[in-house]
Amino acid sequence: MQLDAQGQRMKVADATLERLSAKASLLDLYAKPIINAAIAADRATVAGEVFSQIRLDATGSPSGSDIALSATARQFDLAARGRLVPDEPRRFDLATFTARRDRRQISLARPTSILFANGGVALRQFEISLDGGTISLDGSAGSTLGVNSAEVGNGPSARAASGAAAVASASNTALTPAAENMRRV
Repeated sequence: MQLDAQGQRMKVADATLERLSAKASLLDLYAKPIINAAIAADRATVAGEVFSQIRLDATGSPSGSDIALSATARQFDLAARGRLVPDEPRRFDLATFTARRDRRQISLARPTSILFANGGVALRQFEISLDGGTISLDGSAGSTLGVNSAEVGNGPSARAASGAAAVASASNTALTPAAENMRRV
């Protein structure tokens, strides 16, 4: 599939898009996807949320597509980089993520993988850092939620997020057979 689009002041239902420039090539999307893209939009409003300076760049090959995304929302500068790997199960290796506002930052503490299998999504070793603390999650979402582990570590924002002073954790809750299969991936 090829996409070459330019547009201004577009509206679909409650979503609006200002000044779009998009060139994209999506090959073998359902089997072994290869994505090449350069997409930019000045401003988008979706479900009442305003995003600006939106950029998505992708460079693809048979071994994977490197993807970079950036935008501004709610006064946060957002940036993420990763690689879509077309192996089975399909996965997105998220290398970096940051959300910055003023001198504060939320960031990915270490690279993580997001797996797409059995009609759901699984997170492996997902950990974000904020104000010297961390929030970690390992689990899956599909027909139900399967949380293998969730931890909130020390740090002012982390404690505020959890309402706890040190660590809260959960194990193996609400796993369906599909979520159990994803957990083994």
